[in-house]
This record gives sequence, structure tokens and C-alpha cells, in this order.
Amino acid sequence: MTKDLKDPSAVIVKLGDFGLATLLDSQTHHDTADVFGYDEESSGVGTVLYAPPEQLNSHHCIATDKSDSYSLGIVLFELFNIFATEMERHRCLSDLRVQMKVQDEFGEAYPFESKIIEQLILIDREQRLGVNELLRIYSKEIQLRFRSQKYSSKQKFIEQLQQNLYDKDKKIEQLENELGKVKS
Repeated sequence: MTKDLKDPSAVIVKLGDFGLATLLDSQTHHDTADVFGYDEESSGVGTVLYAPPEQLNSHHCIATDKSDSYSLGIVLFELFNIFATEMERHRCLSDLRVQMKVQDEFGEAYPFESKIIEQLILIDREQRLGVNELLRIYSKEIQLRFRSQKYSSKQKFIEQLQQNLYDKDKKIEQLENELGKVKS
């Protein structure tokens, strides 16, 4: 159950079956019918920005799990971005589809996610990540991040204890010096 994914205020409860992303709605884009050659069966279903190339280049609109992977890649890219305008959103998503590569700034900010997105939007659907592969990769990444965070927390704790010991040693040294002055 979702709201329209294009709506920036959409609250997503459950996201699934991207296979509907086949062709533009004929009511909003009349000229698309001729370009993509859809028929009554696919009329008004989905949006071109999310549809995989094999669906747009076919008169049969074959949807597979790898088609869904492509659409998921576009949605993930969209979820990690904040677009100032609808035009900017459309331009960025169109550029992603054409270049099959995320923008450099995005790649620097989200290196792991960039690799995933680029593997999801490959032209050759056989080379795209499948859902099971994606879950396995994300699972590994989450475990690595958790271990790293856990190690980092332990390391910070150890460093804090070492600093406390150092501070106490300094205080003991200072008190011994003061005691030595009082005795003399």
C-alpha cells in the first residue's frame, strides 16, 4: 500500500511490485503512446522514469524481478536526494537513466548506496542485482557497519579510561610534589 511515489509528501507503508512501472499515463502524456507503442493492456500504468529499458523497448512489456530491481534503483536514488523543484527531480532521474551512473557528489556522500544503485540500473537486466543478492549485500554491509560502530564505541571507551588514568596519575604526581614541599 503506497501513495503516488512521485508525490514528495508520500508516506510509504509498504513498497512492492515495481512491475507496474511500464509506461507513462496516456492522459498526461499523449505523445508517448506513439513513441513507446503501448496498447490498451498497459494504458495508464506506471511512469517512464521508473520503467526498465527492456519494457520501454518492447511491445510486450515483460516484467520480471530484474525489472523491479531497475525501478528500485531509481526509487533509492530518489529517496536519498532532496530536489528543490519537480523539474530538478525529473532532470536528475532522467540523467541517471541515460548515464547509468550517479552524480559524483552523490557518490562521495553515499559510496555504498551509489554502488548498489548503479548495479540496480544496469541496461542488461541479467547483470542487475536481484532482490536476494541485494538483501545479502545489505545484510553484510549492516553487519560491517555495526561491528565498526561497536569497535569504535569500545575504542572510545578504552581511550576515555586511559585518559582518566593519565589524569589521575598527574593528580597523584601533583599531590606528591605538594606533600614533598610541605615535608621540607
